[in-house]
Amino acid sequence: MTHRTDPPGVRDLARLRQCVWWTLVPSPAVMFGFTVWAMVRDGEPAVRAGVTAVVLAVAAVGPTWSFLRVTGTEEPPPVDRREIGMLTAAAGALAVLAVTADPSGAAGFGLLTHGAVLATAVLLRLPAGRRPVGLAAVTILAIGVAAGLSWWRGLPASTVTVAGLGVFSIATGLWMSWWQYDVARQLELARRVTGELAVARERLRFAAELHDIQGHHLQVIALKSELAARLRPDCADEAVALMREVQQLAHDALRDTRAVVAGYRRVSLRTEIGNASRVLSSAGIDTAVRLPPGDTGWHESVERDMGLLVREATTNVLRHASPRRCELTLEAEPSAMVITIRNDGADEAPVAAAGTGLTGLRDRFTAASGALDWEHASGWFTIRGRLPAAAGTGGTS
Repeated sequence: MTHRTDPPGVRDLARLRQCVWWTLVPSPAVMFGFTVWAMVRDGEPAVRAGVTAVVLAVAAVGPTWSFLRVTGTEEPPPVDRREIGMLTAAAGALAVLAVTADPSGAAGFGLLTHGAVLATAVLLRLPAGRRPVGLAAVTILAIGVAAGLSWWRGLPASTVTVAGLGVFSIATGLWMSWWQYDVARQLELARRVTGELAVARERLRFAAELHDIQGHHLQVIALKSELAARLRPDCADEAVALMREVQQLAHDALRDTRAVVAGYRRVSLRTEIGNASRVLSSAGIDTAVRLPPGDTGWHESVERDMGLLVREATTNVLRHASPRRCELTLEAEPSAMVITIRNDGADEAPVAAAGTGLTGLRDRFTAASGALDWEHASGWFTIRGRLPAAAGTGGTS
């Protein structure tokens, strides 16, 4: 069984999101624990410390719930009543703490940090364009509350500065962390969409090619069949001739359809390699192509079978692996053509039934006096095909 692994670039984005998650979601609980520890260290009275701890615990629930919601889905969900209720309860708890606690002690630190966390939770639920205004409003509110408490309790004016800068710094830091999380999420989504578009473009190309072939043949078949049906009974010879033409057209349509499906149309190997490179690059894979200079003049059947191998290898990369890099090398030897396709994202060789995939291509190469092998070693999956320069057809279409 083949296990799909993400390339390093995608894994880095996933790690970034995990790091931001662990920075953002546990932050209310971490600050709650630090504040409780600070109160115990400073010898706060048991009753005051207990009440403060309960109030801060209530204040931590709302932001934690909000952070879990914004990081738990592909797109931030709409604000619901439960979230509004929890954030309101957190704001009320902080208001109680602001009135009863000593702003210069550990409880004051808890008020400061939890206020910044609550502000971040509210900011992340605002439209992106309103967040800077919201941050400015929260900073001004923190300065106003600190100024009021300083005047009421006769504290130094530096308390106002510390409160304003503290709320601004913590809220900005958490907001920037979430912004990195959101950018990583959008990059992952864009990479996924790019890969899907590459597959869709290839399907559209195939459909257009099939339409061009079948549309022409079927239109002529319909016209000749209609003409044969309109002939008089005494024109049997003409009707037979027309139906023989229809029969030949049907055979041509079947042959051309098989050619499209099997990739036998007049597409050079260089074109196939160029198409494969573009598809892989569109999927976010660093693709390196090395070709021999000039026109090698290989036999049509050789280019056809090599083109089939390029298509199959490209399909395997997109379906069974998520590499960071893919290398495609074509070498011209005096009497043979050798192609090597490597990627660093496959766990093991893709499994194929007899007559399909790489197994079927190996039979075709063997019948043409060539060879096709693949191996997985040191994190790289390598396919190597070799055909005589003037090989005959290795199979039927």
